[in-house]
Formats: sequence, structure tokens, C-alpha cells
Amino acid sequence: MQLRQSYLFLYNFACALGWTYVISRVGKLASIGYGVENTYSVIKQPLIFWQCIQVLEILHAALGIVKSSVITTFVQVASRIIILLAIVYRVPEVQGSIFFTTLVVAWSLAEIPRYLHYALSLTGGRTTVATWLRYSGFLILYPLGAGSEMMLLYKAMPYIRERGLWSLTLPNKLNFAFDFYKVCWVLLLLYLPGLPFMYIHMLRQRKNNVDMLAALIFWVGCGLVARTFWHRSLYVVLIICAIHVAIFYFFKKKAASSERKVAAVVVLGDVERSPRIVNQAICLARCGWRVELFGFVDRKERTSSALSEQISIISLQAFFRTLKYSKLLYAATAFLVAVERFMLLLYHLCFFQKPYYALILVQNPPSIPTLAVAWFASYFIHRAAFVIDWHNFGYTMMEVSHAPRTLVSIARAYEKYFGELATANFCVCAAAQNFLQKHWKISSVLLYDCPTERFRNFPRDASKALLKELYVSTLDKLHLPFRPFEKNGRRSAPSNLPLVAISSTSWTPDENMHLLLDVCIELDRRCALKYSGGDVSSSMSVTEAKPELYIIITGKGPQRASFEERLMKLKLRCIVLDTFWLRWEEYVQLLKTADFGISLHFSSSGIDLPMKVVDMFACGLPVLSYRYGCIDELIHQGQNGLLFETSDELCDILEYLLSVEGLHLLSNMREYLKANPMPTWEDEWQRNAKPVLESIT
Repeated sequence: MQLRQSYLFLYNFACALGWTYVISRVGKLASIGYGVENTYSVIKQPLIFWQCIQVLEILHAALGIVKSSVITTFVQVASRIIILLAIVYRVPEVQGSIFFTTLVVAWSLAEIPRYLHYALSLTGGRTTVATWLRYSGFLILYPLGAGSEMMLLYKAMPYIRERGLWSLTLPNKLNFAFDFYKVCWVLLLLYLPGLPFMYIHMLRQRKNNVDMLAALIFWVGCGLVARTFWHRSLYVVLIICAIHVAIFYFFKKKAASSERKVAAVVVLGDVERSPRIVNQAICLARCGWRVELFGFVDRKERTSSALSEQISIISLQAFFRTLKYSKLLYAATAFLVAVERFMLLLYHLCFFQKPYYALILVQNPPSIPTLAVAWFASYFIHRAAFVIDWHNFGYTMMEVSHAPRTLVSIARAYEKYFGELATANFCVCAAAQNFLQKHWKISSVLLYDCPTERFRNFPRDASKALLKELYVSTLDKLHLPFRPFEKNGRRSAPSNLPLVAISSTSWTPDENMHLLLDVCIELDRRCALKYSGGDVSSSMSVTEAKPELYIIITGKGPQRASFEERLMKLKLRCIVLDTFWLRWEEYVQLLKTADFGISLHFSSSGIDLPMKVVDMFACGLPVLSYRYGCIDELIHQGQNGLLFETSDELCDILEYLLSVEGLHLLSNMREYLKANPMPTWEDEWQRNAKPVLESIT
């Protein structure tokens, strides 16, 4: 046996003997007819010693000697020490209460099988009886112990207030006031949600460790022993046994009826604009999982038709939103949003009646409060695997939104902390994987965004009916005439359409869409000069203009209104630009008929990749993308796209693509994409994500 195991065995065995000694002293008092008022004086010293020695268990968890949560262990040990030393020890009036005796009985009978179970497990011996006692005795002992603690706390509070115990009043040198009486009220109220949480947690652990015959023998034995002191105890214990068996039957039946694993997939964002997490849910469903997808759903928009019947969408309804008129207002509204979303997730993941999850998969960002609530639900309620899919970093999104630095620093530490607690982590690119490992010591699995089978299987509309419809709509909106576009050496097609570019955006701060307007203004000026023969003084009427480039921007988000307001003030003649919100089928149809794509995503962190570029590649579209950190992992210059850093560079590229040589380059890049298709999301997920999820669930 190793040194660590030897130490833990001796510690657990000694604690089991210690608590046996405590309960034996209580039994001896009862056998000789002593009342409960004498219990404290007889067991005071051994009780305090064996309770305080549990502080070592906090160190065990902190040093990694045992695989336990430091926070959970600290809360459990600290709450007992507060009751014993801060309440009972300092308030003699409660020492003779019957609730103190029931407290000691509950603690002792709970700790003896717990320590025996741990000690025997370390030796490799059979722990059937100890395990059963540990996961069965709590049905009575846990409510008895928690109820006794609450009653002792309540009975002691008037004396605490009267004597000012553990309180600090002003004035004092520290200039700080502390009222322990109010703290006691808080502790008392915390028992109300805490008791159900822990009880459900223990029921979850126990459902596979119960035997009905053992339950019957145990409780009847207890009744026969207790009958010596109370002649009706046997009947009471038989009733308890019946309840015990009923609970056993309920949980066993529940487990048997739920043959498929259940997963919760969580995104605190618009489900329609979160394709990666939706794709995760679809793949889980195809592997036989029952999936519950949590997110915000616009009831006016139809949800994706690709969702399986095995996926249930749990719509979260939010009321608050952040306001950025000032830093103070931003902080206040951000706090309200975080609290509201915390309550929404807590209700749906913890309080709402649901089957137990085997997996809770969370998209990050947004991280606050998603990571905290999902971890809490996975650890304390469902005992599920907690997995984070790192699409980006929440704290960097706050940076580009000009959030206060203090909040950004807190958000960064928050993400790092819960990333370390995750059972597994996925990330979208190699740069993110390297960052997590190098800076936060978090291991992650690389899971690239890839196009789904739906993109490749979607039929192409040779008539370009949707594109023509949008083009005419744009010309009408801008009060421009519809003219066939025909010019020597330039693109001429039966559709009479100019060169078509498409840009998809969520209108968030990590996409500089206004740069595109600046580019269009300059490009329109250059094209107008060509039509006027290079004479700057020559003016060209709107009716004489022939649009050379039609740019379609799809998506919805917070910055769309300001963009459209500026767009309507422009008087472009050769460049036509418009914004739309399209259904998925319309969006794919548009990608299939456009000539190239534009991505202005610059990434708040510099280490994430835009999903829209993947979609465009799947439909054979070369992409012009803003150059940043890791975009080279996706776009290869001159092969499947072109990169730029400034508005002048983008303007030069667009002007070149309007030439004969540019059209030839577009054709070559489309041929490259056709010859080198990306793997599908389904293949990527099966190869990288599925083995990880199977190993942890």
C-alpha cells in the first residue's frame, strides 16, 4: 500500500472509531437513564476533537490527496464547526436541548459508515454493507441532522442578539461593523435551498447502491433494538422502511425507463445564430442521445428544420439588455442581465423537473453566468460531465465593447477558473488550443468548424430567381433603375446582374462593417471616373450609372440600425449595397449563386475562426477576409481567398476583381475549392468529439 493510501486508511479508520466512541457515550447515557440535558457535558471534548479534525479533509482536497471539491468540503466542514463552536459552545441554553442530542446521533451515524466505506475501499476489501449504510442512512439522518442544526441555530439566536456574540460594533479601530445575529438569519435561510440540493444529490448517488431486502433487514433491526426504549418504535420503523422501499422503486423505475442518455446543450444566445452549438446537438441526437437545447428563440422566426425529433428546444425568455451610454450604466445593466440569466438557467437546469443529464455542453461565450450555473448543475444536481466548447473568449468580447477594465479582469479569471473545472474542452482552432494550454494550463480537443452535409446537398438554383428578386428590391429601395449590365470585357450574363458579393454578419463589435461602407464610397468613386473617361469634373447622373458590384449583407444584430442609417445617406452609383435577414434555405441559395464572399470579422481575441467563411467555402465561394491572428488556418492567400488589413487594400482587391484578370482569379479559386473540399462537420465531429464524449459519459 502506498504512503498516501496508508495515511488515508489510518485517518478514515481512526475517524470511524472516534465517532463510534462519541455515539457509544450517548448510548451509555440513555441506558443508565440520564436525560438529554447531560449529553453535552459528557461528550463535549471527544465531539469537538473529532469534528475539528475534519479540517484536514479541506487540506486533503486542496492538496489533491483526494478527488473532492475544495469548496464543497469547506462548506460542509465549516457549517458544522460554526454550529458546534460558534453556537452550541457559546450558548449554554441550547446545550441541554433535545436537538443537540439528535444532532450528535445524526452526525455520528452518518460519519461512521462514511469513514468505514472510505477505509475499506482503500484496502480493496468488500464494502457492500458500509456502502449501503452510507447511501441509505442519509434518508433519515440527513433531514434529522439538518433539522437539528436549524433548530439549535434558531433557539440560540435570541441569546446571540442579546449578548452580541461574535459581533463587532462601531466605533472601533477597524471602523468596521459586523452583526453575527444577521449572519445567523442568512445561514438559516440558506438551509432552505441547500437541504433539497444535497438531498437530491445523495439520492442520485444512491440509486444504484440500494437493495430492498437489505433495507428491510436494516430497518427492522433498528426497530427491534429501539423497542427496548420505546414500545411503538417497531411500527414507526416499519413505516419508514415502506417509504424507503417506495423511494427505491421510484428511482429504479426512473432509471430503467430512461435507457437513452440525456444531454443539455446550452447557449445563452440566439439559437438561430449559433450554428456550431446546434450542429453539436444534432450530432449528439444522431448518436442516440436525447438532447435538450437551451437558448433564446425568436418566436417570429422559424427554427432550423434540421433539428431532430430527439432535440427539444428550451426557449429562454430574457427582458433586460445592456446599455452602453456610460460605464456606470453599462456595469449596472450588465449586472441585471447576468442576474436574470443566472436565474433563468438555474431554474431550467436545477429546479425544473427533468431527467438527469449525463452531459452538459456549454458554448463559450457568453460565459457569464453560463459556465457557473452549468458547472453547478453538472456537479451538484446531475453528476454529469461538464464540457465547454470554446468558440471565443467572453472577456475579449467585453474588451471590444469598452467594458470597465475591472470587469474584464474579473471575467478573465472567471473563465479560466471554470475552464479548469470542466471535464473536457473543445476549441475552434489550433491558436485557441495553444492559448488554453500555454496561458491557462487547460487541455482541449481541436474541433474545427466544417460545413454540414446540408450545404453540399442543397440544390443550386440555376435561374437565380432569389438573387434577381433581391436585386430588384434593392434598386427600388435606392430608387435606381433596373438596367441590364453589359460591357465589353466585363461579366455579361443572361441574368443581367453585376458581380455579386455576400457578407454574413451578426452585427457585433468584433466585425467592422462600417469599413465596408468606406470601401464602397471609394470604389464607387473609382468606377465613376472610368465611366466619365477619367474626367474628375465630369458628372454622371444616376440614370446613366450601371452597377458593377452588388453587395448583399445578411444577418441581424445590435449594430445593424446604425449601419443602415448611414447607408441610406449615401448616393452610390456603381456599387449597390443592401442588408437583409434571410431564412437558412434562402441564405444557402444565395451562397450558391453569388460570386464571392466578404468577411470583416477581426476576432476580439484573435484566436477564433468565423463560421460564415466555412459556409461560403462549402458553397464554392472564394472569400475576401480581414487578416488577423489565426485566419491563415482557414484562408490560404490566392488559393481559396484573399486577405486584407486596411480599407485601401480591400478597395484595391475589389477593383481588381472587377477586371478580366480578377474574374479569371475568381474562377481559379472556385476550381481550387471544388478540387479540395473541406471535410463535413459530421465527419469532423465523429473523428474528434465523439470519442471524447463517450469516454467521459
